[in-house]
Amino acid sequence: MVNQRAEFLSRVIDERDESENIKLVKNFIQDEVGRQTVLSSVLEKRIALHHAGLSDESKLLVEYLIRQKGINFIFATSTLAEGVNFPVSSVYFDSYEKGSGNTLTANDFWNISGRAGRTMIDNYGKLLFPFDSKKMKSVRVVTPLKTVQLS
Repeated sequence: MVNQRAEFLSRVIDERDESENIKLVKNFIQDEVGRQTVLSSVLEKRIALHHAGLSDESKLLVEYLIRQKGINFIFATSTLAEGVNFPVSSVYFDSYEKGSGNTLTANDFWNISGRAGRTMIDNYGKLLFPFDSKKMKSVRVVTPLKTVQLS
């Protein structure tokens, strides 16, 4: 799912980043895999992916670009719950489930949510997720704070 979301956004964004850092990471990823990947094709649009299918080296390079403010959008799986600290202002949950099909635990939800809101930059972090009336009860159990439905 993260690949499709990143590719869609890449088609919408016209601006390209030809910076040396982006080129180096893109070339490393293509050399490592031996072909162009979704990640290498969207990097120049300042879009990145972070998931378990990436090598440790590729993940570290993506994290480096994010910290250097070279990435505007990151599409990630529940790897965000594994202690990766990205300076992002918003987190959008595409699903209430992990890639394995299991529902996110409260701990995973809050670990991922904790990535939203950059210290000394944002007054608060924004959490967004799709509204599903059938799953709203489980969302309220995990997030006992106020939830607001946006139309």
